[in-house]
Amino acid sequence: MEGGINYRQALTKAMAMCSRSEWCRFDVVAKLRLWELSDQEISMAMDFLIRERFLNEERFVDFYINDKLRFNKW
Repeated sequence: MEGGINYRQALTKAMAMCSRSEWCRFDVVAKLRLWELSDQEISMAMDFLIRERFLNEERFVDFYINDKLRFNKW
């Protein structure tokens, strides 16, 4: 298990994760909880990720729908 990393390491990993693919807010928060960040650290990290456009719900929904249409033939 990857728990117990500090805030800076978790933020760096979250930025890398969001750079590779689109993630929803719920999944990023779950990952940050898995890394045992406090609620205040999670809030700060989420604010940073949204402000710096690593995380964008509209973009996530667009990609999610596009993938479902393309791969699952919705």
